Amino acid sequence: MESKVLLLDIDGVLLNQEDDTKPKVWAELKKLISRGISVSFVTARPYGLSAHLIDKLGTKSGIHIFENGNFIYEPSKQEIHGGLYLDSQTSQTIMDVVSNQLDHIRFGYSQGKVFFANLKYFNELIGYMPKIAYDLFESFDNKNKISFWVKDIHEIIGKELTSKLGNEITIYSYEQRDHLFSFFIHPKSGNKLEGVKILSKSLGVRLADMVFIGDDTKDVELAKSVGLSFAPLNATDDMKQAATFVSTKLYSEVILDAISRLWS
Repeated sequence: MESKVLLLDIDGVLLNQEDDTKPKVWAELKKLISRGISVSFVTARPYGLSAHLIDKLGTKSGIHIFENGNFIYEPSKQEIHGGLYLDSQTSQTIMDVVSNQLDHIRFGYSQGKVFFANLKYFNELIGYMPKIAYDLFESFDNKNKISFWVKDIHEIIGKELTSKLGNEITIYSYEQRDHLFSFFIHPKSGNKLEGVKILSKSLGVRLADMVFIGDDTKDVELAKSVGLSFAPLNATDDMKQAATFVSTKLYSEVILDAISRLWS
């Protein structure tokens, strides 16, 4: 039986070390989608650092798993299929740390809404943020997802957050340009396999009918649980041992290898 779902890790598979993807890969993925094959990202990245890649696939590209399973989202319907969030106390601790450095903070939001902003930078950054209506608010509930932009002192804030909450949160820091860093913060408890189980129920597709392509240790459990799995040549040794197929290709070319073997 033809596999119905292709699960893709982003960093190390879809993207190489320069954040590039072979142009042919996008064309072949779109062909799969046109044939009714669901293509889903399964990544440690938050949605905010993956949205541009989903746009390249198109709005019919399926349900995606972010934050190592913490956030399962279907962009075409704007529907959340599952999510683990920061609790109120953790959110407030983050807010306290960040608020002490407001001179360096450009922009921040929780659940897509602004919780603080230096307005003199607003016009500069609006083009980088989601196209939604922004509101200021001060209170937190128990469903928070926090991100913010910080200039020059990203290492200081990162170390302080890690010292206070290192066992509870994962911090994803990404340099946008000119020492301006975006921080995305989510719970540490994510699990890719558990996220895919939620996706399986949402799609009505068994794990046995899914194909996964991953490259590192966090992908091993999922690779062993689906019907077929691939590892690129750049994968870790344990991922290569877990995979059904180990490709001779690097990074995104492993996707072409998998498509050629399974769907050509």
